[in-house]
Amino acid sequence: MEDNLNVYKGKMVFSQQLKYNLVHRQRFYTRYDEFGMNRAENRLIKATLLYLLKQSTSNDNINEIRKQLIHFELIEQSKNYNKDFSQVKIDRNSKDYETIMQWSKIFLNNESFTTFSGYSFAKALLFPMEKVFESYIGFHLKKLLSDSAWHVQLQDKGYHLFQGKFALRPDIVLTNGTGKIILDTKWKMLSNTPHNNYGISQADMYQMYAYAKKYHAKEIWLLYPLNTEVEQMKDIYFNTNEGDQSAEVRVFFVDCHHVEDSLEKLVKKIYSSNAIVNI
Repeated sequence: MEDNLNVYKGKMVFSQQLKYNLVHRQRFYTRYDEFGMNRAENRLIKATLLYLLKQSTSNDNINEIRKQLIHFELIEQSKNYNKDFSQVKIDRNSKDYETIMQWSKIFLNNESFTTFSGYSFAKALLFPMEKVFESYIGFHLKKLLSDSAWHVQLQDKGYHLFQGKFALRPDIVLTNGTGKIILDTKWKMLSNTPHNNYGISQADMYQMYAYAKKYHAKEIWLLYPLNTEVEQMKDIYFNTNEGDQSAEVRVFFVDCHHVEDSLEKLVKKIYSSNAIVNI
């Protein structure tokens, strides 16, 4: 900072002192350092917290952000991101800001997490897509059947194998009276290859067989994401052919871009199946 002060601090700027204070000898034109919290880094952090507060749908995250904002009450929110980022200088005194400045830049500039070439340092968010797909389908299906006679149970833990040592946890169990239908999501792209069972793994079918036996379910649905190769395929289904104990495994492809319409089609297929008529 440079200023013409009534007190002396820092270093005298003699050229300016002679220019402005030759007569006013009670004043001092000095250059000095001023340390305060209202610096570019903190303004950017506050702006990022306020941005995330509006974007977040997680109550835990929202509460944590509000706790952090208490420490920034005396700090202005950044109004010009590019200007403030240009003032950020990472050195030995500010190295603790380095990572959080990278995150702030990503959020405030709406930068994506996609790959790119170059020498820039990038962060990435990785999600287990099988869990995302499972939660996505479960959420929309519960919403769709909320006013129906069906009870939707996600990640049911009602049955085990081998004296309780191995838990059976189907993704979705639909219950209506005494009847049950199992729906299990699989984040895997199937192919139009009947000779190879369309890419459905033996392990998945063993799992469906165990569900059918333990839950006494006559109908099981395997839900896979839709892709262009299977878009025009006819219905895929398998039957255990065990007489009265038979169970049928059907495959349904979910259009993730139009998930609500796609799940409505699934529900119509379930309602029109023989298993529902018997219930």
